Amino acid sequence: MRIILASSSKSRKKLLKKVFRKFECVKPKVAEKLSKPYSLCAKRLAEKKAESVAKKFKSALVIGSDTIIVCKGKVMRKTGSKKVARASLKFISGKKCTAHTGVCIILKEGSKTVRKKASFVSSALFLMRKLSASDINWYIKTGEPLRKGGCIAVEGKGKKFVKKISGESACIQGLPIKRLKKELIAAGFP
Repeated sequence: MRIILASSSKSRKKLLKKVFRKFECVKPKVAEKLSKPYSLCAKRLAEKKAESVAKKFKSALVIGSDTIIVCKGKVMRKTGSKKVARASLKFISGKKCTAHTGVCIILKEGSKTVRKKASFVSSALFLMRKLSASDINWYIKTGEPLRKGGCIAVEGKGKKFVKKISGESACIQGLPIKRLKKELIAAGFP
């Protein structure tokens, strides 16, 4: 059976390699409209991503995921801009942030049969250190915060700016592997 990650995220791909040796990545085409509560929104978007990719295959196990990082009620999305990254890093400096990651697992057998095997949301908290202007400048020069939700990579160079993590760090990275493994086993996948 084909295993498909409904994402083009390098972080998610790296994380899923801890579960499956072979899988394909397919970028979903979904409008990411945000709504509160953000935890349920992450789950809804993960479902939409998995469903949009599952339609392309006759038989496959499809995993969709979406992460929303929130700090003081404000959603911290990927920036792509140094100016926005600088403002975002200043905003999260010294604050507690929450990452909500929704995951949807779909088993598709035959062209019309789609069974949602599991759909869940995991959340993790992380506390940022106070960042100086030189910390922010250095980090932006690495290019890392331009590609990451919340402008911080807890697994990369940004790890040194995270004071504490409560929950699974893989949730912040975009795919809560521990919970995913449990759900896959419960759904009958070894």
